Amino acid sequence: MLSRRDFVTFHAVIELSTVCISGLIALAGYKASAKSDARPLALLSSLYLCVAFVDLAHMMSYKGSLFAEGLGANPPTQFWVLARLVEAVGLAVVFICPFQCRYVQHYIKALVLVTLVGVCAIYPLEIFPQAFIEGQGLTPFKIYSEYAVISFVLLAAIGVWWRRESYPASQMKYLLISFALTMLAEFCFTQYASVYGDANAAGHLIRLASNYFLYRGIIADKNVARNTLYHANPLHLTIVVLACIIWLTIAISLRYIEHEGKQRDDLYLYKQRLQGLAITLDATLESKLRLTDSLEAFVMSRPDFTDEEFTTFANRVLEKTPYITSLQLAPKGIVTYVTDVDRNQKAIGHNLLQDPKRKVSVLKAIAGRRTIVDGPLTLLQGGQALIARAPIYLPSEKGGPRNTFWGFSTVLIDMEALLKSAIITEFSQEFSLSVRAINPVGDVNALVLGDIETDANPVLQTEIQLSNSRWVLSMAGRKAAYSNHTSFILSSWYWIYLLLSTGIIAIGLFRILSHKVHVRKAVNAATQHLQQEVERRQEVAELERRLATQDDLTGMTNRRHFYELAHDHLDTAVAHQQPFTLYFMDLDGFKAINDTHGHAVGDQVLKVVAQRLKSTVRSSDIMARFGGDEFVAILPDTDDEHFHKSQQIIEAIGRPIVIHGQSLRIGISIGAAVYPKHGASVESLLVEADNALYQAKRRGKNCLVVA
Repeated sequence: MLSRRDFVTFHAVIELSTVCISGLIALAGYKASAKSDARPLALLSSLYLCVAFVDLAHMMSYKGSLFAEGLGANPPTQFWVLARLVEAVGLAVVFICPFQCRYVQHYIKALVLVTLVGVCAIYPLEIFPQAFIEGQGLTPFKIYSEYAVISFVLLAAIGVWWRRESYPASQMKYLLISFALTMLAEFCFTQYASVYGDANAAGHLIRLASNYFLYRGIIADKNVARNTLYHANPLHLTIVVLACIIWLTIAISLRYIEHEGKQRDDLYLYKQRLQGLAITLDATLESKLRLTDSLEAFVMSRPDFTDEEFTTFANRVLEKTPYITSLQLAPKGIVTYVTDVDRNQKAIGHNLLQDPKRKVSVLKAIAGRRTIVDGPLTLLQGGQALIARAPIYLPSEKGGPRNTFWGFSTVLIDMEALLKSAIITEFSQEFSLSVRAINPVGDVNALVLGDIETDANPVLQTEIQLSNSRWVLSMAGRKAAYSNHTSFILSSWYWIYLLLSTGIIAIGLFRILSHKVHVRKAVNAATQHLQQEVERRQEVAELERRLATQDDLTGMTNRRHFYELAHDHLDTAVAHQQPFTLYFMDLDGFKAINDTHGHAVGDQVLKVVAQRLKSTVRSSDIMARFGGDEFVAILPDTDDEHFHKSQQIIEAIGRPIVIHGQSLRIGISIGAAVYPKHGASVESLLVEADNALYQAKRRGKNCLVVA
């Protein structure tokens, strides 16, 4: 919609956005240029600095902008062609040619030189081929250049695809999308006939998208990603670009609103001034045309006047009336009396009724008995004049009706003098004015003042009716020399302010976002360090707790922790009056294994025994290694009346134990004590169970004895 209502503003927004993105591409390449394997990025940095410079020249010289006064549509189109050729050839070279370090500086110097030579060829040398001709459209050079750009970009895309193993998948995707959009945009730029056309607008939008995807492809590079600035803030850079675009859109929209308001004010002023000119000019012409009435009155008062009387009367009238080149009387239609005889000698004797060019108008004057205005016409005696001709009728008898045709009174208004009058000259100096005379009777439709463009594309029009003809006054607005922008927004300084403020906003916002990233990184690092410290301390505490509560060899509850658990369980049993059974167990034959196979094998046997003991009890039971080959267990909520659990333990321990391919057998003796039957404290229950264990040893081992 903006492209249709105000293409210049639309173009400025799009081009400024594109220049900003080109600057970001250049910045991304510059940040990664120190990397030995990042040469394409360094080349792209230089390439897009040159492209941004030429694009900025294109935007500022665009037809209708404040900086393009009098340039026309060709120079900005030439800048556009130069920028696209430099960009396309540069992309093809970067992505096709395998650069080595020693060639990079030569490439950059050649790139800068070509850019500067191209800009100078456009302005001020003006030797660059024409790209756009007003009234005709694009030149063959412009169209063929766009197709050349498409070809070079296609080569760059082929180069990326050819070396696809060298690019991450996401980067290659963005680059290929960018190249495809660029080719589509360039095709659009071959289809427009007006610099304000829809194809031109579509091409600019597609190219903006193309630059964005190219930027995304650049920041997806591993070298850029390794750089802290881009690795931390790819999204923030996008936010900065969007913020700048929004700011530029708002600022340019404000200028557009201000411009619209000024146009309304100017239109009101133009209307007042043009109407004032029309009224003044109408009054001036009307006063001149009424001289035919004076001539008629002269004839009626002195029908038999002499040449001297006519000359005296006419000279007296001419002294008081400017812009009149001649007064004439034509009895019976034949010009007989004229002023300034020397100049108008050729008109004397001319028969108006027989002149094919004048016959229609004079007959119409006779038929209508009114003044007929003809012209402006080229006179027989030379020069151009607006001719007012009125028929004169005399009464047949004194006091009777005027029925007898006497002839014509004619007034010749000097067109050159009238159009050079002070009022028209002053107006034409300040405003673009054209005047078209239209006379259906005389078949006149001529532009008598001003240029064709003002007449064809007026801002305002008004008409002056002159009897049978009319004058159309057209105004195209105030001339540049008289255009005074009282508002800062409408001045050329506003664009400079806009560029500076955009740069300040971009830098400030980026620093704010970067600061937030650094703070967030510091907080994350501190948090991570704190978490690691907490985890370390938890591990130390867990280790200390495990050392304090678990047996190192078997992982079972140790003796110290057993006493804590046993006392806690005893308190619970006393409170709820619940019985429980305490087993005191000792391995049979374990000393022989230690003596025969060594302590290492003995330790493995203890681990297997611990696993088998754990498998025989519930999770709510308490099982602990009491020391050496002794184990204790508390079975809550039961007095184990038939002592089935002990039989399970004896059977589990009695199964062969295979260590390093050797099958070993041991047994287990168990002494049992029941709370509260055999004791009311942990210590007393242990003593009773220990005594029962010794009895089991004396009875032959591998059995259970209850206290």
